[in-house]
Amino acid sequence: MHPRFLAVTSSLDDKLNELLASKPLAFGQLPTTMPRAGVYLFTENEKHLYVGRSNRLRDRYFLHCRPGSRQNQASFAYKLTREGLGIQGASYVAGPQTRSGLAATSSFVEAFTAAKFRIQQMVLISTEM
Repeated sequence: MHPRFLAVTSSLDDKLNELLASKPLAFGQLPTTMPRAGVYLFTENEKHLYVGRSNRLRDRYFLHCRPGSRQNQASFAYKLTREGLGIQGASYVAGPQTRSGLAATSSFVEAFTAAKFRIQQMVLISTEM
């Protein structure tokens, strides 16, 4: 096994435990002193739904759930919306199943707005990288 790969993977269990031991936060409870960069986890009803990492942790959180965020900024909301509407797989051919095509339909816009609000209700757990 490559030594660099081994070094990274050997610390993953500790990193996961550190993340899960972090204090859960609700919308509006993000401390101004939170780390700039880190890993974050969205949890709903004690079920972990989405993990991400960012060099701008606070800003990234708000992009996921801000009402004005577009589908390329709120990737988790976009994923929830596609799942909720039963849209399978991504389309890379211009047309109604692309991000811009979906964003032009009222049913997608309504569901996308609801998904961003749903994310606001979730618990956020984060830790420094």
